[in-house]
Amino acid sequence: MDKGLKDAANKADSFSSDNIQRSKVAKHLDDPFTNRDLFGVVRGRCLQCDCDAYLKATKEYTLSPGNCTGRRHPDNDPTITHCTKCGCPPDKHAVLESENEKEHGNDAFEFGDFDVALLRYTKAIDHHPCDAKLWSNRSAVYLQKGWFAQALHDADRAVQLEPAWAKPRARKALAHLKLHQLAAAARAYRACIKLEPANKEYRRGLEQAERLEKKEQDPK
Repeated sequence: MDKGLKDAANKADSFSSDNIQRSKVAKHLDDPFTNRDLFGVVRGRCLQCDCDAYLKATKEYTLSPGNCTGRRHPDNDPTITHCTKCGCPPDKHAVLESENEKEHGNDAFEFGDFDVALLRYTKAIDHHPCDAKLWSNRSAVYLQKGWFAQALHDADRAVQLEPAWAKPRARKALAHLKLHQLAAAARAYRACIKLEPANKEYRRGLEQAERLEKKEQDPK
């Protein structure tokens, strides 16, 4: 291939990849309402008025000229980013630090940037250490990175905080399985099934743990 064409192809691939990542980061704009501003920052109460939370109707980002509200086209109307509830700019609303870190962690996890996801979830935990979802999410990152002892620790913490939630128990079970702690994995999967009897993934996990445990006890 001609060098010029090759360079152009590489730039096209890079451009496509960048757009895929941007679209994933902006996935909150697909929701009818969001508490994230146009740049993805999670915002809460207004510091300028008595509005209790930032809420944006995302359809307002795509208003067309001549719409019934009489507002200008979004391209030259900065108020298009303002809170739908109170009309104040997003930067007048407090940043919800823990939630903001969590959502950016979710963004990073979704397109496989596990190091960034790990950093974001860790910061979120620093802000809100009693949130089981944060510990469970970081456990998922550790599983993806192959750090199974750390995954087990975080899943266990999530279970302590929210014992009736099956997902962290499943991550705990998988961490046990990866660490070849088969009896513990089987116990954890049974606890998952007790909480969610219809979940086929948990049943498959239990079957795998029991099969490996049986094979270990009877290598024949």
